[in-house]
Amino acid sequence: MITTPAGWYPNPDGSPGERYWDGVQWTSHRRTWPAAAPANGTPRAHATAGHTSDAQLLWLRQPAPKPEWPIPDPGKIERGSNRWIVGLAVLVAAGIIGFLTFMDWAHLRYVYAASDGNQLTATAGLSGFGMVHVDIPGVASVNERQLVERQEADALLVAEPIAPGLPAVVALALPIASAAVAYLRTRHRSIAAIAIVVLSMLGLIYFVYRIVRARDGFRANVALMNNEPAAWSSAHFSPGCGPIAATVVAVALAGLGVTALVLERRANPSLLPRDHYSRRQPHLYPPGGRRR
Repeated sequence: MITTPAGWYPNPDGSPGERYWDGVQWTSHRRTWPAAAPANGTPRAHATAGHTSDAQLLWLRQPAPKPEWPIPDPGKIERGSNRWIVGLAVLVAAGIIGFLTFMDWAHLRYVYAASDGNQLTATAGLSGFGMVHVDIPGVASVNERQLVERQEADALLVAEPIAPGLPAVVALALPIASAAVAYLRTRHRSIAAIAIVVLSMLGLIYFVYRIVRARDGFRANVALMNNEPAAWSSAHFSPGCGPIAATVVAVALAGLGVTALVLERRANPSLLPRDHYSRRQPHLYPPGGRRR
């Protein structure tokens, strides 16, 4: 994309005079050619072929208008617009990822021998923050069941399971929420939209890894190495609903990021290719930017 330098150029709408181009877009500053003074002895009062009158020379030497400060944002997002809705949706999706951390990210099911010789099936869940809860429905007594579940949970905690959902909050939900705020309230909307797409794709890779490697959440290899608990040799690992739902949200976030970028490019003509002006917005076409 060729950038036209700032300066005075003929009005893009074809009207007499010139309009100031700040290097990015047309401003509201305009000027018209002064009328040539009558020939009453003043040298070069009129422009002749190949020459310019003194009045026109003085007019051409006028300084460029001072830019307004603070510089107005021509593409500011208005409340209720499509871009505002997309930015708000990104904020909500980032909050959903943070909420999913409280859900189970890995499940473990194994069979072990109780003290009375019966075979009991234990089901354990690992939350995104690394908390373990165990459910053993085969114990009749409530008090005994609570005691056994606590003992099994303590046995699972020996391997020091990880917090699989914590990186999703620190490295994904918070940065995406910050990018959404930047998209809604600053000028760097295109950069923010690209950051949303990139972070969403990285999060998608991480969530898929957690689905495939649910075993790693419980650090099963460490537990089996230490033989604690021994019943883990026959354990069955499966992903929880946390990483599965987070994968869906990450795909939606990537789509929202692409949508935000497309809407921003349409709302800000200076980001569009040169040929776009001639097709849709000829009055905003950069000076000298005719299609060859």
